[in-house]
Order: sequence, then structure tokens, then C-alpha cells
Amino acid sequence: MLFGRIDHIGVAVEDLDAALELYARDFDMREQHRETVEESGWEPGELKLMTRYFPANGTTDATFNLFVTTTATHVGDPTDLDEAERVEWLTWERIRDEIGRGNVGDGLSLTALLYRMAALPQLLLDR
Repeated sequence: MLFGRIDHIGVAVEDLDAALELYARDFDMREQHRETVEESGWEPGELKLMTRYFPANGTTDATFNLFVTTTATHVGDPTDLDEAERVEWLTWERIRDEIGRGNVGDGLSLTALLYRMAALPQLLLDR
């Protein structure tokens, strides 16, 4: 199957109740975990906050929080089939190639991927 583009990135958490409490309490986010599992079918290992940023500074007060995990467990097929054409694991080399080809069409996903690549270059080379 030919890779088309990356339009959205989601994350899941190891403990749903603890994550919902954390998101609601510290980040005023309530449903991101549930949506991620529904959209991807994957539960991640430990999440670490990489950074926070303002995606449209000056036009909105929205704040995005970027998290990273290095492990994930498949828990089932996605149940929200309108969110992703498919879910696929890619190497960082392949992600770099797809970005270079212009196949990452979503600016928020592109920002997250580029930040991860810039912030942790040695880890990326090892994976």
C-alpha cells in the first residue's frame, strides 16, 4: 500500500482513569485519551510532556501540549473510522522522507513531528 500522507497524530495512555484525571486537572482536557484509543486502537506507555505551544498566536488562545511515549500496546481496532484512513507505524527515516515529499498535510501533526525530530535527535537515530 502506498503511503499517502499524515493528517493527524493521537496519543493514548496506560491508565485511562488516571489520564482523564490528569488531563482534566492539569491541562483542562477531558476526552483526548478516549478519542485517541477510538481513533487508533493503541494504548501508549508512559507519556512525557515534550512542550507546549500556541498554534495560532494572536488569533486564538488555544494551547497545544505535545506528549511523547516510546511504547504502545494494541488494544483493538479503531472504533471511530472517520478520523484516520489507516493507522501505521513508521520509522523516523520514513517520516523524514514523507515530510520531504510534502505528504504530511496537517500543520499541527507536522509541528509535533518536527519538534520530536529536533528535540531528540540521538533517540531518533536509535529507533
